[in-house]
Amino acid sequence: MRWIVVVAPLALVGCVAAKPGAETVRLTSNVEQVRGCSLIRQETVGIHNLESINAVTIQKDIVTKFRNAAASAGATDALTQGPSLNAFGTAATMTGDLYRCG
Repeated sequence: MRWIVVVAPLALVGCVAAKPGAETVRLTSNVEQVRGCSLIRQETVGIHNLESINAVTIQKDIVTKFRNAAASAGATDALTQGPSLNAFGTAATMTGDLYRCG
């Protein structure tokens, strides 16, 4: 008896979909880029490995989730230091100040 093993390639795509307008939210760590803008609020989002495929995509997913939250709040820009992963790469958070500029 012959066995045929079919291996499907695992796509390294995130599980969090971008909402309309999220891709236009500008992320920055430079406070000068938000000077003169209106502060909306501070936002923190979290994600764990049950929502993402692996540690590689968890970073992409947390940024997408943060941009989604910013867009939902009406932000055009966010002042953030970027995502923070736990030591095992199984969870991440991202915190930043949301601004409306322009």
